[in-house]
Amino acid sequence: MALNVAPDAAAGDALAETPIPFNVTLAVADTSELLFTVPTGKRLRAFSLANRSLSKVSAHVSMVAGTSATVTDMELARKDAWSEADLDLPEGDYEFIGSTGDQPRVSGVAWVSAAS
Repeated sequence: MALNVAPDAAAGDALAETPIPFNVTLAVADTSELLFTVPTGKRLRAFSLANRSLSKVSAHVSMVAGTSATVTDMELARKDAWSEADLDLPEGDYEFIGSTGDQPRVSGVAWVSAAS
């Protein structure tokens, strides 16, 4: 499964020139963990991620910068993927958390560019 969702400049999407790959396994169950950080002066333009857990483990993903992920955020079941493009989200940390007692592994890529 391809996880590269670079925006299409020819289609008028904001040019996202910097990929930020990530591959994170939740180290401590029931604690939110950093997926990636959008650097100061940049904007999140697109992302694609997948829950690559080996067991039947769900991940909850927060796509709000600077907010800890909670189990009420977007749930991503094992082997499910989530992609978004045409974004203009702020700099900061983006996180995920497992379902109660779970330690999922989430991988993917985020695309960022300079704030306009």
